[in-house]
Amino acid sequence: IRGTPGSFWKFTWMDNGVKQEALDFLFVQDQQSYALYATAPASRWNQMQATFDEEVRSFAPKPK
Repeated sequence: IRGTPGSFWKFTWMDNGVKQEALDFLFVQDQQSYALYATAPASRWNQMQATFDEEVRSFAPKPK
């Protein structure tokens, strides 16, 4: 993830009969770990995907 050690999970589950989707990025940079996570009902996932993509694009760890 971003050229660092990390992992990426994409998963789904049912919540009271409503399919949910989620993305979870975990990465380590300068000995600090970070997680970026998003979840939404599958019917609204495309809307959330755009928001998550912007979160990933714009996230920057706090400078030392």
